[in-house]
Amino acid sequence: MAEALGLAVVRSYAVGPPRTVAVRLVGGLETLLGAVPVAAHVDSADLTVGRECVVAFTEPTDYRSAVVVGVVGTPAGAGGGDLLPNYWNPQRGDPEVILPSSGWEARGTAVLGGWGAWVVVEAATAQALVLVAAHLSKVSTGSASLWVQVGVDPAGGVAYTVRAELAFHVGVAGAGSYPIHTSTFRLAPYLVPAGSRVAMRGWVSAADLRFQGYLALVRPAASWYTPWPNTYIAGGRATNQRRVPVVAGWLAVPGGPGWVQAVAAAANNMLVCAAEVDPASGSGLQGDVVEVGVGAPGAEVVFSRVGIPSFRVFGWPVGYQEFGRKALVLAGERVAVQTWLAGGPYGVALYFEDL
Repeated sequence: MAEALGLAVVRSYAVGPPRTVAVRLVGGLETLLGAVPVAAHVDSADLTVGRECVVAFTEPTDYRSAVVVGVVGTPAGAGGGDLLPNYWNPQRGDPEVILPSSGWEARGTAVLGGWGAWVVVEAATAQALVLVAAHLSKVSTGSASLWVQVGVDPAGGVAYTVRAELAFHVGVAGAGSYPIHTSTFRLAPYLVPAGSRVAMRGWVSAADLRFQGYLALVRPAASWYTPWPNTYIAGGRATNQRRVPVVAGWLAVPGGPGWVQAVAAAANNMLVCAAEVDPASGSGLQGDVVEVGVGAPGAEVVFSRVGIPSFRVFGWPVGYQEFGRKALVLAGERVAVQTWLAGGPYGVALYFEDL
């Protein structure tokens, strides 16, 4: 008969999915168990051969109900079970850091057939941050492809090492048009040390092409919200993504700080996932940063930030941009929105995932 909890020794580990281990139970007759599932919070770095682990049996009379729920001793890994790295976990009150920190978008001109000059996004980062996304737009006078690199010099100089590359491709028929593309680019996470100089540069396939926008980074902290559950990753939850207000309404947000209510009281737990700015409103002559706050009027706490790049030709911040990391809003909480810079009013919409 199996005990509800027992000690075991790891004999082998299978990455999966699903992640499983073969173990030998400690004490009594030598009992070997194969393909034992591993709990989501147990880090793969701790599942080395010979490591003692804790095994739970959901059915005490059935060895097939075994699950590895922990390890004995000091953990070698950071936890989280490798389902997704911590920087993608939802958070509460730990918003993205947007660069440039001034709120004025970085702007560059790409060079035909070669890399243009580096455009400084931030001269010196105030803290160590993890680069996770870029919020950019481009404009040209015809069909063109644009490649953008993000460079970092940890010493604060100009000896940039390329840490991310991304691409725009736009086609247009006829002359006199100004094709414009604005998008969120998810980037492979890179830890940017404090004091780093961060820059961007572009390479274009046709003349007269400019790009502008922001970078999104997150703090490399361990205090983020719980990891994504398996059911969320597998699409096994009844999760709905919706727009507030409904299509085709907009929240009237004045330029500059000043909270405008978006949701009086959340009907259920939900994730903040994206923001949208109306191209027909505002003429701030450059991009802007949208913030989402949670709390009573006058006591809002910033949960999310996103940079909204401009069209450049018209000087309007515009487009649909995803937040660098989703934020969790609990049922009953009030949600509000504001921008950083003067130049509105703007029409703003938010997108949520209902949980």
